[in-house]
Amino acid sequence: GIGMLALKFGSVLLFRSCSGVRNLRVSCVHTEKPKEKRKPVPLQIIEEDEDFFFVNKPPDVSLETNQYFHQSIKEYGKQKYNFEPRVLFPLEKVSSGVAVFAKTFTAERHFFKSYSYGSKDNFVMRFYAAVTPIHDSQKLKEKPSGKVMGGLLNSKKGGNKVVFVKKGGSAAVTTYESIGSTTTTALVKADYKSKAVPGSITTSLLCLTPVTLRSYQMRATCFFLDAPIMGDKRYSSNVVTPNNQVYLHLGYMSFPSRQVNKCYQIRCVPEWDENLFRDNIAAHVQDHPKATRTNNFLASKRPKRK
Repeated sequence: GIGMLALKFGSVLLFRSCSGVRNLRVSCVHTEKPKEKRKPVPLQIIEEDEDFFFVNKPPDVSLETNQYFHQSIKEYGKQKYNFEPRVLFPLEKVSSGVAVFAKTFTAERHFFKSYSYGSKDNFVMRFYAAVTPIHDSQKLKEKPSGKVMGGLLNSKKGGNKVVFVKKGGSAAVTTYESIGSTTTTALVKADYKSKAVPGSITTSLLCLTPVTLRSYQMRATCFFLDAPIMGDKRYSSNVVTPNNQVYLHLGYMSFPSRQVNKCYQIRCVPEWDENLFRDNIAAHVQDHPKATRTNNFLASKRPKRK
């Protein structure tokens, strides 16, 4: 078996596997009685250096500052790095994948500077993996790759969700590409009110690369393509998944390091049921382009001579 090493930092208890794979189980001691009893969420550290640490966020776990997972992250950061990390990169509750945390204020400012340049100038590169069923009438089957552009607006029609509209809304751009397909057995509903029954469905693995990043943008993009993400009930998915998991995962992120000749390339493969598309995603994240930087990105302003 794999040995476990227990480390204690104040009120935080960490369990680290001696095999070198870091699965850190964080238990926080609260002075106030929590509103709901939840088991400690294991922190899987993907990679870290002197500036950042990257965590594989589980699905259906919120990164809101008042929620249990982020409180555990803060406690871990304070005890180990003497710094209270904030969420630097927004990741929806339903999504799993790369979550970024800084170890210092300097690193935090550096990330926000990179982020302000955005994907348009290739300063921050992202790749989301999404699994969607394929139907004969779908836009996705007719056009397996392309770009979705438009405005995102909250719509009350057909449920409370953010959708693409022809006029108005927040401008959003996403490129997409179908990079794999397979046939699998799943629980499928004929309509919203019917009972889910086992059936065979053909699914597509979408690579979603956001140029902008708005709330619900990935989910709205798939909905626009008539291909709601598996398990996404808000966006009318008729597939019932284990634990109601939404098959959306941030599998890759790249941005410039504070070191001149270095860019982060953080890769993370999802742990979906039956390892669905695991090999496809692992191969794709290896080939995904890294972020670029201009020569004056780190140029500091010199004080004016008197």
